[in-house]
Amino acid sequence: MPPMIGRKSELDILIRALERARDGHGSVALIGGEAGIGKTTLAGELRSAAQARNVEILWGRTPEAAWAGPYAPWIEALGNENEELFQAPDALSPDDRQVHIHDRVLRTLNRPSPTMLVLEDLHWAQPASLELLRHAAFGASRSAILIAGTYRSSAAAPHLPLGKLLGHLRREADVLDVPLSGLDRSDLRTLLGKATSDQLDRILQETKGNPLYAVELGRMLDEQPATYAGQQVPLTLRQAIAQRLDRLPDTTQQMLSTASI
Repeated sequence: MPPMIGRKSELDILIRALERARDGHGSVALIGGEAGIGKTTLAGELRSAAQARNVEILWGRTPEAAWAGPYAPWIEALGNENEELFQAPDALSPDDRQVHIHDRVLRTLNRPSPTMLVLEDLHWAQPASLELLRHAAFGASRSAILIAGTYRSSAAAPHLPLGKLLGHLRREADVLDVPLSGLDRSDLRTLLGKATSDQLDRILQETKGNPLYAVELGRMLDEQPATYAGQQVPLTLRQAIAQRLDRLPDTTQQMLSTASI
């Protein structure tokens, strides 16, 4: 994981929440921002802070693939050996099965020592995972647990499943919002190192300080300073954009294609 640049104020806020959790006052921290903005890097710094404070760490990533299963990040966080927690008797109704699973998971999370649960990429989480998060968050304030989730802000519109969940969480739980925006010029200089002043100005203008985009554009400017005219998009970014477009409905893709022309 690359070193964190900037984000000191955001990390300080998260560490204070971690300290409160150690004292028995848990909460939910929501780290949001666009792709490449540094959500995982910030969560990694929080992980180091938790380790330094002897806080138990549970970490689960949400795979993009639907076949990963409805509770994929939770299963990874709690350990594959606890996969049976997410099973319920077939005789139960769907609602009762959900209650059965939620209760078993919450008992597992109720640990004697301070705990930090990180669920990455909630924008890919299936409804079952989101509902379990809502249930866990409801009682977090009475436990020694900090629940941290990362998500892409583009997937959190109020009409989308994640957006609806975040609305519930903000009403029902002790929620700390940690939105991430682009790096400023000073942080970009630190990130890019040998970039010239003119290159920094161009990179800041075109990437709005997004660290991933800035690094890729900086590499292109460094490799092709005479030919780059601001009209090309680095290959890695084109691939990332293409993957996101592939997940959109056909009608939306057609509309975007028409608008681009």
